[in-house]
Amino acid sequence: MTGINQMKKKVLCKYFRYSSIMLMLCFIAFGIVFKNYNIILIGLLLLYLQNVLYCLENIQNRIYLLIFYAMIFVFLLSRPTIDMFCGVAWWNEESLQGTSFALSVIFVSLISLQTGAFLLENLTHEYGTPKVKQHSDYAEQFSKNLQIVSSIIFYISIFFYMIVGTEKLMFMQGRTYTEYYSSFQSHLPGIIHTLSY
Repeated sequence: MTGINQMKKKVLCKYFRYSSIMLMLCFIAFGIVFKNYNIILIGLLLLYLQNVLYCLENIQNRIYLLIFYAMIFVFLLSRPTIDMFCGVAWWNEESLQGTSFALSVIFVSLISLQTGAFLLENLTHEYGTPKVKQHSDYAEQFSKNLQIVSSIIFYISIFFYMIVGTEKLMFMQGRTYTEYYSSFQSHLPGIIHTLSY
């Protein structure tokens, strides 16, 4: 009996996923045609819901993806969603192209994550997980070389970061932090700033 209930849940979950995909496409197309950002956001939220449902189908294997989706909602989708439900215009009237670009990037990100997760799961299921040699001399030597190169790059970056920091400290003598943020301009070559990061 429980096997039948689990099958019904999986079928129902897949039905909701596929219907949310179709509904999402309709909402996004309608929002683009009528230039209504709230409708586009609803379409993105439906895509997000579809991705979360995909994770919930097999939560043991997709828990990290679900956590990543939670972070996407918290940092990218929560503010516009709350503002939309409060009736506030969450988009910037002066920069509608920026808003359209941001929504497009979120859409592409959600689609790409879903596609990548689906492909990875199906390819590893079909071909099996790749075999890794336990102790390879090449792998050990590569690891040691990588550590040496990483250390050298780290120390070079620290050296140039200290040069940039010293210039800032020399500028700050007798000044306030507001003067630093309003009038400081570095006179060091750009390559030093690049190497300090």
